[in-house]
Amino acid sequence: MRYKLRFFLPFLFLLTTCVAASPIIYGEAAKMCAKSADYAAGTRCLERQRKQTEQALQQTLAAALKQVQSEDWLEANADYEDENSQIVEDTANALKNDQTTWEKHKALFCRVASSQLSEKTPNYWVLSTQCEINMNKARIDELKALMAQVQP
Repeated sequence: MRYKLRFFLPFLFLLTTCVAASPIIYGEAAKMCAKSADYAAGTRCLERQRKQTEQALQQTLAAALKQVQSEDWLEANADYEDENSQIVEDTANALKNDQTTWEKHKALFCRVASSQLSEKTPNYWVLSTQCEINMNKARIDELKALMAQVQP
């Protein structure tokens, strides 16, 4: 019996940790939209929520791109001539490439996270869309943290 307890105890702590972590396929948007009059209204509600996070993400990305291309981003007395330096363009391109890679990651990650259900079930779309909403919010936080490095 002691052996079993020693073996399973770490897994119990792991489960508790996972439950406390932020949700991937569950969230407030799906809960709120589930209160809609019917499935179609709930679907439209969830899609609006996804689009809102997409728009917020694009706005935050535009702000981050603007910031990494500003002279405030460059370290003073560093080896660049001005904000038109090649490093500014390279940094902006790196951020754009990072975003493109992240979009691919989000699509694949949400596909895996939602794979507990068949893609043919109506709830698959709900889980997948909630995952995209959660991932968008997390990405917005990442970009805000990036921008917080420099206080203009």
